[in-house]
Amino acid sequence: MKVDTGSVVGWDGTVDYDIQKVPGIKTMFFGGEGLFMTTLTGPGKIIIQSMTLHNLASALAPFMPQRGESSGTAGGVVGGLLDSALRSR
Repeated sequence: MKVDTGSVVGWDGTVDYDIQKVPGIKTMFFGGEGLFMTTLTGPGKIIIQSMTLHNLASALAPFMPQRGESSGTAGGVVGGLLDSALRSR
């Protein structure tokens, strides 16, 4: 399986891996992937995530309290997400 390196979380010890630089300048800039690809082969389980850490942080940023502000909930980010979901119902 070939996966963007930023999406790989982990794998079993029975899985071999190889990390290679993505060939071609156009692919690096316009391919929508990172600069490196991880190839995972062999028997065993792998864990991948659909969002890179950067994309996850960007998705959560609107729900984070700004410096000096309070979210108004005791639950922090999770509480803010739940409050938003309940208000939209």
